[in-house]
Amino acid sequence: MKNKQTIMAVVAGVVVLVGVFAWLFWGSIVPDAGGKKTVTPQISAKVTNTTMSRTENGKKIWEFTVGEAESPDGGNTINFKDIKGKVFLNNGDVMDVSAPQGSAQVKGNDFSLEGGVKAALAKGGTLVAEKISWQQKEDVLTATGKVKIVHDDTMAKGDQIITSSKLVQFKVKGHALVEKGGNYDED
Repeated sequence: MKNKQTIMAVVAGVVVLVGVFAWLFWGSIVPDAGGKKTVTPQISAKVTNTTMSRTENGKKIWEFTVGEAESPDGGNTINFKDIKGKVFLNNGDVMDVSAPQGSAQVKGNDFSLEGGVKAALAKGGTLVAEKISWQQKEDVLTATGKVKIVHDDTMAKGDQIITSSKLVQFKVKGHALVEKGGNYDED
């Protein structure tokens, strides 16, 4: 019986969280008052210790467990703190990510993480950077600030690396170093 009550409490919490973010997503509009400008109130919602996810066409794109999530601009952006999560790739691989902070656009699947990002593919390959941003539709991953990628027998370092989520092909800019054929630690 305790499990049913716990499950119902969790479900109720998730429903409330979804309701708050749905309200922020679709927003609220104050009706026009006799020719005066329409005013949209700006509301900031904050939740702590929660899980956020994005699904498209029934397929989970990403899922983050965050210490704090806040929407400071009325629902266009969600800022995260203390992020640990997974990005589910089209090829079936899963990328585990962690970062101190980040943000995501409410009307898209894109996100950015910063403050010392670590990412690891389940099928092998790692990425470490100060900041990353991911454009999901184009599958473009841009990493900046002391970037290091290790995948199979290839290691790349640079100030900026542009790649896909598979970490196989990339462009390295600024203080670039690419080595192939070695045995590199994935950390």
